[in-house]
Amino acid sequence: MRPSPTGIYAGVRILAGRSNTAVRNGTIRGFTIGVTIQATANGNDISGLALSGDGQGVNTQTGVQNNPLPTSDNNVIHANTIDSNTSSAAQITGVGNRFEENSVTNNRFGLSIAGTGAVVRANRIVNNLSTGINANGQGAILSGNTVIQNSGNAINIGGPSTAVVLEGNRIEGNEIAQNGDPANSFGAINVFSSNNAVVSANRVVGIFRGTGVFAAANTVGTTISGNAISWFVDGVSINNGATNTLISGNQATQNTDDGFDVRSASTTIVGNTAMGNADWGIVAVPGVTDGGGNHAGGNGHPGQCAGVVCT
Repeated sequence: MRPSPTGIYAGVRILAGRSNTAVRNGTIRGFTIGVTIQATANGNDISGLALSGDGQGVNTQTGVQNNPLPTSDNNVIHANTIDSNTSSAAQITGVGNRFEENSVTNNRFGLSIAGTGAVVRANRIVNNLSTGINANGQGAILSGNTVIQNSGNAINIGGPSTAVVLEGNRIEGNEIAQNGDPANSFGAINVFSSNNAVVSANRVVGIFRGTGVFAAANTVGTTISGNAISWFVDGVSINNGATNTLISGNQATQNTDDGFDVRSASTTIVGNTAMGNADWGIVAVPGVTDGGGNHAGGNGHPGQCAGVVCT
C-alpha cells in the first residue's frame, strides 16, 4: 500500500472524487488509519468491517486548500466493529455524514465529530480510554447510543477552550452509564460554547463523580428536558453566565450533593423532580424563572428547594 500524498498509510483509501463506493465485510489491521475517505469523495458506504489494532479506525478528510475547504460528505459508516486502536475510533468531518450501529470499544479515544449535520445513532461506545463522543460541529444529532464505562466524560459538545460557537447540536435518547475515572471528576454530558443545544430524554447514571448534565457559562439557549439523572455529585449544574437555559421535566435522584444546582438567573425551571439527593433537591440563585410544577422529597437539606417552590 503506497502512502497518500500526505504520507498517511491507510488500509483502504477512497481517493478524492471517487464517490458512491462500498467497502464492506473485511478486516483491516495494522495501518495508520483503517479507512480514510479523502475530501470530495462523497456518498460512500463503509460497513461490516473489523477495524482493530490500527492507529485510527475511520477518517473523513477535509482538504487543505481553497476557501471554503473541500470536505467528504454524505458518507454512511455503519455496522462496523472498531476496537483497540491506538488513537480515536473515528474522526468524522464534512457535511451530512452518518455514523450508525457501530461497536466502538477499547480505543484510546472514542468518536470525534465535526462538520455539519452529522448523525450519530444507535452505536455502542464502551470502555474507551477517554471521552466517548466529542462533538465539535454544527447541527449534529447524537441519538440512541449506548455510552458506558469510558474513562472520560460520556459526551462533550465543544470544550472549555472552544472558540467557535456551535449551533443546534442535539443529544437525545441515549443510555449513559458509569463513565469517568474514580480518580478524577469527570461527569457525563457537558455543553460548552453552544447556542440552542438540546439534551433530552437521556438516561444518565454516574459513579458519584462530576455532574450528570452541565451547561457552561458560554452557552445560550440550552434545553435540558426529560432526562433521568442519578449517582453524580450534582445531577444538573448550570454555570453562572449561561443564558436562556430551560430545565424542564427532568428527574434527579440519589446524587451526593444537589439534584439541580442552578447558578445563572437566566434559567427557567419547570416540572422537575428531585428525590433522595444528599443536600438540596433544587438550589437556584435569586432571579430564576420558576415555571412551577417542581417536586422534591427525601433530600438531605430540610428546605428541599431554594429559589423555586417545590411541592
